Amino acid sequence: MGRPAHAAARAPCRRARVGGVDGARRRHRLRRPRSPLARPRAGLPRRADAAAVDQLPGAGARQRRRHEVEEVPLPPVLPRRRHLRLPGAVVRRLPGLRAVFWFGELIARGTLRQQRRISPVPAPAPVERAQAAYLGLAIGDALGASVEFMTPKEIRHQFGVHREIVGGGWLHLRPGQVTDDTTMSLALGEAILAAGGVDAQRVAEAFDRWMRGKPVDIGNTVRRNLVAFRRSGVPESRPSEHDAGNGAAMRVLPVALACFGLPERQTIAACRAQAHVTHHNEVSDAACETLALMVQDLLAGRALHEVRARRVAALNERVPAFAGTRRPRENPSGYVVDTLQAVLQALFASDGFEDCLVDVVNRGGDADTTGAIAGMLAGACYGLAAIPARWLRALDPAVRAQCAAQAEALLGACARQPVA
Repeated sequence: MGRPAHAAARAPCRRARVGGVDGARRRHRLRRPRSPLARPRAGLPRRADAAAVDQLPGAGARQRRRHEVEEVPLPPVLPRRRHLRLPGAVVRRLPGLRAVFWFGELIARGTLRQQRRISPVPAPAPVERAQAAYLGLAIGDALGASVEFMTPKEIRHQFGVHREIVGGGWLHLRPGQVTDDTTMSLALGEAILAAGGVDAQRVAEAFDRWMRGKPVDIGNTVRRNLVAFRRSGVPESRPSEHDAGNGAAMRVLPVALACFGLPERQTIAACRAQAHVTHHNEVSDAACETLALMVQDLLAGRALHEVRARRVAALNERVPAFAGTRRPRENPSGYVVDTLQAVLQALFASDGFEDCLVDVVNRGGDADTTGAIAGMLAGACYGLAAIPARWLRALDPAVRAQCAAQAEALLGACARQPVA
């Protein structure tokens, strides 16, 4: 006789062993999903399929089943696969997951980028560029003096890549000490400020006082023509084809600053007035005038490629020797053509102040002058923010203060003064 129905319901369920594993524990794995069209269980309402639910009037969002998956769109900044397939239960149990992907999608679409738009960095003002040019001249001078008259191979053997202001060199300088490139420029700047313009007589007298102060270094052409000025009192040396050195070009920065804002013809006349005191040569004049006009263009905010097309092309047409080679100018001599070729190659091949100076001084040769001229141009181009702080700290403090103050005082000093 069989058991009553209520007794069978109260009786404990006998556990079956399936393959050595408790059947009760695997019951959910062995249960097959019921078809939507299957007959309803006793006492339970029939469950409609998804299509039928969606077609009901006023039906809300369909409740997803346990094992269904949900597609979450990924932003384009994530991997190539645009959609990530996650179980619906995972998405529902992690409320922040959908927000994370939505945040990424906003970034990818640029919505937040528009809300947090970063204002462009303002271009340096002319006075800041002027100070950077003067400090760049002094830094390039101090950096290059350590390797002056060395070949690139000797520099690599001793320093690897020379990029620190350490002093030494053939002049046995202190770290941060500068040479005649900087001190002669400062003497010229003082003469311009004292005279209210570029007066050849006042410039020659200032150079004579500078030489009597026994500078750490002085070029042969400068010495010879200043001695001639002492004897004759004439502030203009005789024209000579042997005076095509870089001594006048290395100190042209004060003229460029003082004549900023004036017509080009007045800048050119001022360049020749200071240059002819020691270097009366057409090739030297072309280099001085080109450098001064390049500095003024950079102070005005012109792009470097525009300055190159505007000034360097005219220089090459005027003196074809400046465009004589496309090979890297290494170990440049004191000849102004070699100097400018090395400087301009480094300036246009680099994209920053430090890269430009490291490039040019590691070419060796007359490295203090090439470094000074390159630093002058790169400083006017990139501004104070581009100068490495370690180089500013290493520079002699007195020289650093004097360069910054004189640059600010010189800028536009000749705007209302005639050129003598």
